[in-house]
Parts: sequence; C-alpha cells; structure tokens
Amino acid sequence: MQYLVERTFFSLICVCLSPGVLSADDVVSPSPALPVDQVQVQAALRPLVNIAIQGDKSAPEQIASQIKSLSGKTGNDPRLHYLHGLSLLKNFRHAEAMTAMQAGANHKIYYFPIHHFLIYEQIREKKYEAAIESLVELSARIGDPGQVWTSEVDRLDAARWLGRMVVFLSGPCGDQVAAKLISQAEPVMRSQMPEVYQGAMEEGATEVHADHRALQVQLLSKVNESAAKKAGLLKENEQKKLDLETRKKELSTYEREKAAVQQEQLKEIEGQLESLEKQYLQLQRTHDQIVAAIATLRVQIATTPASTFNGGTIRNPVALQRFNDAVQRAQEDGIARALKEAELQGYVIELNENIRKQTAVLKIAEASLLQRQQLLSQLKSENSRQQAAAQDFRRWERRLSMNQKKVATEGDRSAVAVRTRISLLSTYDSIQPQTELSQLAIGLNVDP
Repeated sequence: MQYLVERTFFSLICVCLSPGVLSADDVVSPSPALPVDQVQVQAALRPLVNIAIQGDKSAPEQIASQIKSLSGKTGNDPRLHYLHGLSLLKNFRHAEAMTAMQAGANHKIYYFPIHHFLIYEQIREKKYEAAIESLVELSARIGDPGQVWTSEVDRLDAARWLGRMVVFLSGPCGDQVAAKLISQAEPVMRSQMPEVYQGAMEEGATEVHADHRALQVQLLSKVNESAAKKAGLLKENEQKKLDLETRKKELSTYEREKAAVQQEQLKEIEGQLESLEKQYLQLQRTHDQIVAAIATLRVQIATTPASTFNGGTIRNPVALQRFNDAVQRAQEDGIARALKEAELQGYVIELNENIRKQTAVLKIAEASLLQRQQLLSQLKSENSRQQAAAQDFRRWERRLSMNQKKVATEGDRSAVAVRTRISLLSTYDSIQPQTELSQLAIGLNVDP
C-alpha cells in the first residue's frame, strides 16, 4: 500500500514537470533501438522454437544448452528465456518455468509476454498486492518512451491487457481487498501512460466488461433453467411419492385379502383335522372294544368242551339216561361253541373294517397336515415378503425424501459452473504453452 502512495506521488510530479507526456496530441516515441541485431536473435530463436514445439521431454534441456552457447551472440535476449519457460510449462515443470521466466524478466528489454506470465501467476495465486504493484510498474514502463521494448505492438498489447486485469480485479475477481487496491492504483496507472495507451487500456477493459456481461447473461439463463428444472424435478419427485403411496395401499389391500383367504383355508383345514381326530379316537375305542371282545370269546371257546362223546352199547337204564343227558349237554356245548366261533369271526371282520377305516382316516389326516404345513409355509413366506416389501417402501420413501431435499437445496451444476467461471482468471485471460509457442513461431516466420 505504501508503494501505491509513493507511486501516486511520483506520478503527480511527472504530470507537473512533463505535461507533454500525457498530451493527447503528443506523438509517442518508438522504443529505442534494441541493443543486439534482431536478425541474429531471430535466427537463433527459430531452431529453438521448432525444438520446443516438436520436441519430447528432453526439449527444455536442449534449449537451456543452446541458450548458454547463444548468450553472447544474442545479448541473453529475454525471448530465449521465455521460450525455455514455455518448453518447461509444456512438460508440466511449473516451478522451473517460473525460474526461467524470472531470468528473462531481469533483462533491460521489457519483453511483455514474460511479465504477462509472471503477473498472471501472482493473480492466480491470489497475491493481489504484489500483482497490483507489478501492474503499476507495467503502466510506468508502457508510458516511458525510453524503455526498451521488443516492439510497439508489444507495448499496445500490454496496455490492452493492463485494462483487462484492472477490470477483472475490480469486480469479477470477487476479492474486496483486491478491488479496493486496484481502484486506488488505476489513476496512477493512467497518469503514467500517454493517451494512445490509455485508449488501448480502455479497449481491454471493454473486452472484459463484454465477457463479464455475457457470463452474467449466461448465468441468469442457467439460473432460470435451473429453477425450471428444479421445479420439474420436485414435481416429478412428488408424483413418485404419490405413486409409491398408491402402490403401498394397493399392496396392503391385496395382502390383507390374501391373508384373509389363507386364514380361512387354514381354519377349514384345522376343523377337518379336529373332526378326523375325533373319528380316529372313536375308531380306536371301537378297536379296543373289539379286541377285548375277541379275547373274551377266545377264552370262552377254549373253555367250552367239544362234542366228542361216543356211548357205544349201554344197557343199564340209569347209565343210559346219564349218557343221554351228557350227549345232550355236549350237543348244546357244541352249538354254543359254534355260535361263539361265529361271533368271533364277526368280530374279526369288524376289527379288519375298523382298521381299514383308521387307515383311511390317517391318510386323510396326513394329506390335511401336509396341506396345513404348506399353507403355514406360504403364510410365513408371505409375511417375510411383506416385511421385505415394507422395507423396500421405507427405503424408497427415504430416497425420495432425500432427493427432494437435495433438489431443493442444491443449485444446478451448469449454473454453479458459470458462477465459478466468472471469478476465475482463466475466464478472462489464459496462458497455453502450445498456443504461445505457435504465436512465437508465426512472429519468427517459422512453420510450426
């Protein structure tokens, strides 16, 4: 800041002592003759330009070696160092390029492209105070007719670029301290230059203003597009939420109806099993009764004598009567035994029928149990599926909610990109090594 005050004071003294320097009618003096034969310098530069443009990673070393051998012939011309620096930049050796450029900046010839690069780096690294001091020095050199420049075109280009940087630091840069410093330094810069260079400075300023307005218009368009896009996304997201809620309700209704049917089927099967169980228990009781009856009859049959009497010839009347009574009893016992055996056979048939019925009941029960198990498995699967579906619904609800918040809070990327570009130095000024080398080749009549 002290530097700017001193520079302002010095400029006012210059205005008082040399008013002709700032006169609109003053004829700008050309740069003094360059100290070295420019034909010889250009001849030295041409092969080096080809090495830089077409060379590989070893090009910087080749150029550095040539610079040492040509130093005496070219007066260590700053363009050699500029070419070396561009070659290093092309190979992404930025720190070494800075050193090479600085070596060229110390030359008595003020070669503007070198200072353009160095001041550009100061601004890019946000070293605004140092950059503005460099810009003030640039304006002083532009306005000094005794300063050695490579050409008048360089001097006019420098003034135009100076105007671009003043406007950039005043607003688009977005740094309030830089804006304040440049507003204080701008009158100093203008006071140090004749009107012709002030005109070039105005041209550069107008260019940046135009670029800035174009970006502002583009930003407004992107903001409007972003707002429309955001509204559309929010509406789409809201519709998705409604659709999700509808599907959720539909699935819930379907699941309730299906669950009701399955529960009814399960109830019916369990009723069948209960009835079959009663039938089986009744058959089992009947079975036990038949088995008990069969056992009793077998005992009775075993204890009933068979009809095996043979009386032969009995002459005694008393004995004969007794025999006849025994025969009658035997016959009666035989009939009773036969009846019991017939009854036993009936029980056996009834027992077999009972067993058949039990077997049939068991088969029906087995099928019902299998059906019941399948139904329970279905119910379990349905329950798991319902839980999974519910989790999916909750997950989608969270996603939609998060997406809605994101859309509502975030700006469109294209608008953010334009807004970012507005404050970037590269938007208004950029240094591309290959482009700079091509321009240098054209100036030297070299086929790039």
